[in-house]
Amino acid sequence: MSKTIWIVVSLLMLVACSSTAPKWSLSAPKDTATTFITTGSGPNLKSAKADALQQLSNRLIVNVSNTTSTYNEKTTNGTVLQSIKSLGQLNSEQFSFVGNQVLSSETINNQTYVLIEVNKASVFTPIQNYLTLQITPLIDLQKTDQQIIANGLLLWPQLNTAEQYIELLHVYGEDQFSLKSELAQFKNLFMSLISDAELSIQIGSDSGSERLGLAPLLQKEFQTLLTKKQSAKHKIKMIIVGPTVSSYKKAPFFATSITAEQVIAINDELVLRRPISSFEFGLQEVQVLTEASASFFSQLALSQQQ
Repeated sequence: MSKTIWIVVSLLMLVACSSTAPKWSLSAPKDTATTFITTGSGPNLKSAKADALQQLSNRLIVNVSNTTSTYNEKTTNGTVLQSIKSLGQLNSEQFSFVGNQVLSSETINNQTYVLIEVNKASVFTPIQNYLTLQITPLIDLQKTDQQIIANGLLLWPQLNTAEQYIELLHVYGEDQFSLKSELAQFKNLFMSLISDAELSIQIGSDSGSERLGLAPLLQKEFQTLLTKKQSAKHKIKMIIVGPTVSSYKKAPFFATSITAEQVIAINDELVLRRPISSFEFGLQEVQVLTEASASFFSQLALSQQQ
């Protein structure tokens, strides 16, 4: 009798467990040719949708916890030594999944489950635009060695992101312009040139730099390139003229303007000069400064996360 009771109880538990989530949340339908399919859950519909989109984001691109960087250095006899340096970063690229559609949703035991469809074009088009506007102009091989070095330094803070994006397009057959090959060629040439170079970073405005925390961010981003070499062929100086932080404070409005110039000189010759400026206006002083700073660092392709 007791054995029968235990069997009944076990069956009831199995039924209860199977009813805790929809079948499609345990085994989501496969992606189609034009859409991604993703699932998520949470205490309400909003959080469930956010979870589903985060799951898709993680599925598309997740950097390993210890990103590695290949660095070449020439010895005195001309031999090129190759070393691998860990940057110790963990990043999950975020996407703006515009136009996503909820295909199904269920709430069971106070937990909401969603099945979402995302148009692939809404993911790939912004990436292709970013690569076309920000990366392609930098990897032109028809430049002098000094221009290659300068463009490589501009590319460096966003190199890992660019490689991840291009690999994503390549995996899904969306790398229409063979950027993977072009970027690899440029990277190899840049690393060869930078291996026989010495880089230093100089920042002009101590007050503005300290207020924004610019110096440690630049040092961290270029740490693998900041090595002293006794007989380097190229002496490179990256100079930030500024930054100047200007504010307007007269309630209820606040405004912040940040301006600077990025200069790259190689062997005491000016190779690159570009202005950097950001401006934000709003009702919250802290938020205005935060957004202006984020825009400024974005133009330097720097992350404010330490």
